[in-house]
Amino acid sequence: MTTKKITTKFKNLKFSSPLFIAVGGAILLGASPIFVRLTDLGPISTAFYRVFFALPFLWIWMRRDEQKKPKNHQIPVKNEYLLFALAGLFFALDLMSWHWALDLTTIVNATLFNNFTPFFVPLLIWMFYAKRPSLTFVGAILIALTGSTILTGESIQLNIIHVWGDLFALFSAVGYAAYILVLKQLRHRLGTPVIMFWTTFFNMWILLACTLGSSESLIPSTLNDWIGILGLAILVHVAGQGLLAYAMGHLSAAFISVVLLISPVVAALLGWVIFKEAVGLLELIGALLILVSIVIARQDERKGN
Repeated sequence: MTTKKITTKFKNLKFSSPLFIAVGGAILLGASPIFVRLTDLGPISTAFYRVFFALPFLWIWMRRDEQKKPKNHQIPVKNEYLLFALAGLFFALDLMSWHWALDLTTIVNATLFNNFTPFFVPLLIWMFYAKRPSLTFVGAILIALTGSTILTGESIQLNIIHVWGDLFALFSAVGYAAYILVLKQLRHRLGTPVIMFWTTFFNMWILLACTLGSSESLIPSTLNDWIGILGLAILVHVAGQGLLAYAMGHLSAAFISVVLLISPVVAALLGWVIFKEAVGLLELIGALLILVSIVIARQDERKGN
């Protein structure tokens, strides 16, 4: 391909396209561990505040969207409220399992097993929709998981002491995979703001009940607590999850799950910049493999369309 053709292709790229929007969402999700680390609140109460403070912003977004596009605004019907509740439940299970995993296993193990979402999404699609992934897409997933394994470094510890934490991390990946599939179902008819508001609304009540049932404090007491929970609410949940929910209306759930593996790459880079955590050659190779897997998965999706 000539330089002129490459330049022309680059100029024709639309940064408002669903692919770039999905990548933007995944990048924002990569900041999540940084904000979680800032707060001294318990894991479940942190998750609760994340969605609690996101709700007012999502309500404003939903109302403004309704006023701007009154003809296109779709009012949810009864069965869609059930899907909202189901998505809220799956997302709550994802967040709680992820935080429990961090308490019961190493951060490296939790990150590795939590990154198995791209494996579970096509598996659930195959189980419930009888739609098999192509061999090319399976290859992309294997490359992505290899890259994710390398990215976590050399400190993976597989032993009986961490087994429950590892299982919780895997369960978190299953919960998020199920959440993605329900979101995809809702995006067939409804707009992003409506979906984000109502799924977060149900998710908040589930997390509140779990927080009250635990011994965790519900009161943020330091500036870092507030920076952490507001960062999670606005940047990670409203912006990051919102961008992914929008992209879900234009891209397949399986492809979105592969794009999400950009998040640990971003988390590693932020850890290097902010906390001076080492990033070596192996981590860079892992990140490169993840990016290659996204390109392969995207090419496969285009052929499928």
